[in-house]
Amino acid sequence: MVFGSGGTEELAFGAHKGANKMLFIINGQEHDIDVNKLPAESVAFLLEYGIKQYLSDGAAVSLRDKNGDLRPQEEVAAAKIEGVRLRKQNILEANFARRVVVPKKTREERVREDIIMERLREAASKSRTKLPTKKDNPEALQRMINTYYERYKDRVDTLVFAMLEDMEEVDLTDILG
Repeated sequence: MVFGSGGTEELAFGAHKGANKMLFIINGQEHDIDVNKLPAESVAFLLEYGIKQYLSDGAAVSLRDKNGDLRPQEEVAAAKIEGVRLRKQNILEANFARRVVVPKKTREERVREDIIMERLREAASKSRTKLPTKKDNPEALQRMINTYYERYKDRVDTLVFAMLEDMEEVDLTDILG
């Protein structure tokens, strides 16, 4: 099996599934390592290095929010701590799934969420309240979206359908050229 970023370096390895050899392909040249023949010092070093790197990757968070504005230092620090905590939990539970597959939203769902988020941002700005983010607290944000929609369903749906209708009626061929 070959893993890698698709760049000049590739890695074929299955030690986590019981394999014994690693195969690196760097600039077309193969380099293999038999894991069972490594000195104990090398194994200890690589284990420590790998764990540190994996945990450090969990602390890699964006310094800017969705709008491109710098996030407060406290928020960034909390996100880093949470990222490392989740990585540590992954190690302890042997859970190394890269991403959760989330079903794609329909156009109607995306427009509805955009409208609601715009309203929530306006309200938060007026009241000087900070909204939770999809990254830091997705459950709280989703609860707010759901509550807003339940409360103003008719208004939101009217706007959604008007926007969708407008999108279908607009002919941009002259602009797109």
